[in-house]
Amino acid sequence: MTIGFVVYIIWLLSAALLFILLNNIGTLIILIISAVVPAALIVMTAIAAKRIKITVATDYSVRKNEPLNGTVTVTNSSFFPAYILSFNICCKNFLNGEKDTVFFECSAPSKGSCSLDFTFSTEYAGKIKVFTDNIRLMAPAGIFRFRIKSNPENTTEHIIIPETAPCTVFVADSNYSQADGDLYSMHKSGNDPSETFLIREYVPGDPIKNIHWKLTEKMDRVMVRELGLPIKNDILLLFDMGYDANGEKPSRKDIDTLAETVFSVSQALIECGFHYTLGFLSNRRKRFHYHAITSHQERMELTDSILSNTFAADEIDFVRRYMENMPNDNYQHIIFVTLNKENRLSYLYDGNRVTVLMLNPGSGADSSAEGLNLISLTNDNYKESIAAIGI
Repeated sequence: MTIGFVVYIIWLLSAALLFILLNNIGTLIILIISAVVPAALIVMTAIAAKRIKITVATDYSVRKNEPLNGTVTVTNSSFFPAYILSFNICCKNFLNGEKDTVFFECSAPSKGSCSLDFTFSTEYAGKIKVFTDNIRLMAPAGIFRFRIKSNPENTTEHIIIPETAPCTVFVADSNYSQADGDLYSMHKSGNDPSETFLIREYVPGDPIKNIHWKLTEKMDRVMVRELGLPIKNDILLLFDMGYDANGEKPSRKDIDTLAETVFSVSQALIECGFHYTLGFLSNRRKRFHYHAITSHQERMELTDSILSNTFAADEIDFVRRYMENMPNDNYQHIIFVTLNKENRLSYLYDGNRVTVLMLNPGSGADSSAEGLNLISLTNDNYKESIAAIGI
């Protein structure tokens, strides 16, 4: 209900009261005009509202830090003019979850159209969508307004790729090779018969082939040999796209810095001749995704999936979720990019080397584990911090 509609009702009641009191032709004419004309205007506006079409067009291609220019066109195919049409043009960034809005008001003549230009900033990387929202058509004098449903297909989408900084990745272990090595997990059994993980008493369901017959005979009870799990001479790049639910939401700049860090490191790994696995958590479905990367093409094919995965608050930190959804292979080198100081970084260590790139770690980060190298990042110095990374 609009203020204009309230004023109109008061006016109509006053005209009716005046007619009752005076009961003459003049007051009757006033009452009829007061009742018929606004009703006719409302009907005309309702017809026009059903024939309004709004289309959004933006630049075909746009890069980070370039303006995203666009035009919104309002087409009125009815015989009645659209007097006051108001709507929002929204630009949503799926990576950081933020939405920028521009408010417009215009009029569209009968069987005519009007166009308006707009510009959005692309300062922050992410998948962005431009669309219309909150569309309303007002009848003359503001006596009534009609909501017009937005067309879900009337959108444009763009991928704003993070900028990459110069980065070199080198492996501290000179014996590194892209094949299974001689290191074995200290915390997880596997299926390599050449190494024993532990020996324990038999429980129902254990494979018969794993029974240690000599020890069984000696100890007079069935003993089982659990096999070792070799640690791959490979690299796992983990991207934590969450933050502590009890803390503050990271700023757009914080999220942008992490995105640029991940893209810079992933590009550097390929340029330095390393194959690796990229892992991240889908925040909408709470499912882990692991992708083997051996080329720039495979790396870029994941751009849409990463930049449309919105950073989200989580009661459970990334590392704990990772421990519950670990890949089948163990990795000799883990690179972990995060801004959540609540992560139990020591859990990532399993006889391997762990490099953590953390934004603003402060004094609360868990950095005491053996084999863990914590590199502190800030929004101002992250490019210098990742210029040379030893893993």
